Parts: sequence; C-alpha cells; structure tokens
Amino acid sequence: DASKACDADAACKGFTLQRNRNDTSATTFIRLLSGAESYVVYDPAWLSYTKVASRGPSYFWQEGYLGHGEELHDEYMTLLKAKEWCDEQKACAGFTYEQSSDQKQEFHVRFKSEPVVTSSEKYMSYVKAGTMAGPENAYTYQPGFIGGEDPIHSGFMNLHYAKVYCDGDKKCNGFMVNRKVYQAAQEVFISFFGSTKVTFSSEWDSYTREKPREEL
Repeated sequence: DASKACDADAACKGFTLQRNRNDTSATTFIRLLSGAESYVVYDPAWLSYTKVASRGPSYFWQEGYLGHGEELHDEYMTLLKAKEWCDEQKACAGFTYEQSSDQKQEFHVRFKSEPVVTSSEKYMSYVKAGTMAGPENAYTYQPGFIGGEDPIHSGFMNLHYAKVYCDGDKKCNGFMVNRKVYQAAQEVFISFFGSTKVTFSSEWDSYTREKPREEL
C-alpha cells in the first residue's frame, strides 16, 4: 500500500489522495511526494499523509473544535510544528484551528488541555491519543470501512475513548464510525474489529493500528 511504498523510498516525504468520491472502490489515486512537494496546502477534497521522523504520540484527526479545558498556547504555525509543540508538552491534549479556503501552510493554532471535540464544519482538531501512545499504540486514519468480519465490540462513545478501548482489547486492531452521524454528535456508535483491511468509502472513517496485533 501507499504507506509501505513511502516507507521503502528514502526520498518519499508523504502521499496524497482524493477524499470525496462517489464509489466505494478500494482503488484510489495516490501520488507520492518528495522533496519540496512535501508541504500540504489545505483542500477539503484531498487527504495528505506526511512522513514524520519523530516517534511521538499519534493523533486523531477530527472535524470540530477543542472547547474544553485550559488554553495552553496559541500561535501561527504549520501543522507539523503544532504537533511537535504538543508532543513536548505533557499537559497538551491536542490542538485546533479554523479551516480556510486560502492556500496557506500556517494556521492560527490553539493548544488545549482537554481532548473533548465539539463537532463543527468550521474547525479541525488533532487529539493526542493518550499518554500510552507510542509505536505500538499508534493508529492510522483512513476514509472507508472495515469489513469482511463481524465486529468484536460496539458502543456509543467519542473517538478518544474508542482508542482507549481498542488499546485495552487484545483482539482489537481498529474501529470505524459513520462520518455523517459523527458530524452531528460528539458521541456516536463505534464498531471495533480485529481486521485492519479498509475499503474506501466517503461515508465512513476508520482508524487502524499501524502495528496490528497478531491474531489470537
């Protein structure tokens, strides 16, 4: 897949793919980036993944704003710099910024002490996946659904607690949520799976382990 191809190429700095499509085909146009092309320009029709050398915590991408807790810091910066700042601060639970149609690399980023995201189409947030996050607990966001098997668990919760649950279940390798439903509510019905195979769909969002557990 694209992640493995980019890992194998030292010159690859990341990859980008079209987000909104009408079909549910698993085949998606992906363009690998290198060198000066590795910066990301905001466009709601595309998703980009950039390679980061650090082994810091993983983050959940969520549409909405962090409105709870203490505001630790605010500054205009790139999203990579925002992640690095939050990585270094134990009190930082994540960061949020207002979406813009302007083609720019820096945003007015606000850092918060609480990971609670309130749904809003005007904002984007990245929530740190808990103090336990590391290479063995990192998750990858993919637009699509996990299929081919029955869920091992399901329930109403937010994405932060979904990650906590999956960390604690030895059979869990990922979870998914209906995108339209999540845009209208903070807590939604989330299904958990032992599989990491995601089929592309504009209707679903999935989070799968970067290092899957061995099947029991």
